[in-house]
Amino acid sequence: MNSGVSDQTLLQGAWYALHQSGRLLASAAAIFDSGDVSTALAVAMFGREELGRSRLLRECAREVAEGKTLDANATKKRCAGHVEKQSASAFSVTLRTSNGGVLGKAMRDQSQHAPTSVERQRAKRTIDAAVESTRKRQPNDRHALRCVSLYVDLEDSGTNWLRPVETTSEVSRNAVEDAIGDYALEFDHLTNESLWPALKVHHPHLHIEAMIRAKAKMSVAVELIPPVWPKLPDA
Repeated sequence: MNSGVSDQTLLQGAWYALHQSGRLLASAAAIFDSGDVSTALAVAMFGREELGRSRLLRECAREVAEGKTLDANATKKRCAGHVEKQSASAFSVTLRTSNGGVLGKAMRDQSQHAPTSVERQRAKRTIDAAVESTRKRQPNDRHALRCVSLYVDLEDSGTNWLRPVETTSEVSRNAVEDAIGDYALEFDHLTNESLWPALKVHHPHLHIEAMIRAKAKMSVAVELIPPVWPKLPDA
């Protein structure tokens, strides 16, 4: 019978997963800069999954600290799903729209009208709905992006092939930068000591105090890699 995994071991894994996320995302930025945008996207999505794994392991550690027993198999199962890890890594939502669309108009109205105006309130409802819709679908969308950017696959029509080399630079850059942006938030949470008191009070799900204590006990500690971004298009 497998024995339970300790909360210290789980938090150690959370640190290691976050470190690996930083490594993968730095590699994704470098690969993007080399011109291989499809591989950069795939590597970025793997980096995002490790970011999600870190959060999932922290939640497992919380449960163990509160008395639950999780063995190695149960822990691995909690971190096995690609979509689940993508969901756990989604700290923010980025809305991208054209100026002529409904969402674009709502964003303009929000910035141009008074807070109490009918136009501003209508715009807020439109934007809030878009954020919620994006939040719900983005884990599956990101998992699909990883597959499309990594594997050759037959289209549903049976007459054409989906090829990673057809991934556009814009799609790749957006996905890579969004992933690095979420990693940057986590990096700041765990390295900027001035934030810790407020985070402990207002964002207990981050488990900052437990993570810091666990790091101090690790025999092989890791230092997180600062966020590395792709070069600007004209750089």
